[in-house]
Amino acid sequence: MLPVLRVVLSLALVVAPVLAQNTQIPGSGCAGAPFTSAPDARVGQALSWSCPICLGTATHLTVIGVPLPALLPLQPPATCASSGTCFLACDPILVIQGASSRLPIPADPRLVGACLCAQCACYDLNFACLSVMGALQICIQP
Repeated sequence: MLPVLRVVLSLALVVAPVLAQNTQIPGSGCAGAPFTSAPDARVGQALSWSCPICLGTATHLTVIGVPLPALLPLQPPATCASSGTCFLACDPILVIQGASSRLPIPADPRLVGACLCAQCACYDLNFACLSVMGALQICIQP
């Protein structure tokens, strides 16, 4: 029985790095915007993320969801970008006000390989528009 356990653990260590952990979603956000950041998400731990700094009177918003099959364009006046279209990459499940947060990941091995999307935005209170940051795909690791 012990050799079988060694083989299973060895395969798990080899396969785990093959799964994409945290990947920036190309083309998401507004042109030149920084990306949302997050450490690796693991079963039984917390999913956490951090948003780039919002300037002036803007407040942080974070969309947590599943990656959209195609980027969703957002145009002014919804966005603050005078230079054109911004792109949402997450299908929202949850919208949280704040620059960072933590959500528990249940200790359920069936969640390994499941991918979420996190995308931050700054909501400008003076102009009632969004500056959308680049999105991050976060895949749960063992």
